[in-house]
Amino acid sequence: MKENIKKYDISFVGLKEGIHEYNYKIGKEFFTNFINADSVLEDGNVDVELQLEKSSTMLVLMFSIKGILNVECDVCLDPLALNISNDFRQICKFSDEGFTSSDDEITAIPLSDYEINVARFIYEFIHLCVPAKMTHEEGECNDTIKDIVSQYLLTEEPNMDSEIKSEENDIVDPRWAALKELKDKN
Repeated sequence: MKENIKKYDISFVGLKEGIHEYNYKIGKEFFTNFINADSVLEDGNVDVELQLEKSSTMLVLMFSIKGILNVECDVCLDPLALNISNDFRQICKFSDEGFTSSDDEITAIPLSDYEINVARFIYEFIHLCVPAKMTHEEGECNDTIKDIVSQYLLTEEPNMDSEIKSEENDIVDPRWAALKELKDKN
């Protein structure tokens, strides 16, 4: 990770048990640390409020994410300002053994660690706020692009009858002829 991710480090060793609050402003600089071929997130203005509850055995991280992501519309590829808002919880248990959990909400922190970096959690939780299909509201998409795309869409179902008839005219493998007769009887 790049150097500017260090500001998302939280040193929990010196913290008293109880609740501690942190606020982060997420923008383009943050997303440049995580850009890969699969990422649709490159820019935005997101506020993250983190409430960290420390106890002797674990950290409970409560993330509140609100803001706007600048993405492309899946239909017309024009810029789209996507409003996001959600809350997430992450539990970090202190463990000196190879702690494993099938629950994505629980992670292990080695007892030798003294800080945790929450940048990866923030990035993943922002991704979870993104809907499967990112589109403009009805009537706001670029009509020119929609017209071009519609030229390449199938508007009718292919004629399956002609495909079936052509299969019937083909020579049938004798091994399957008996099965075909049984099928035709039923």
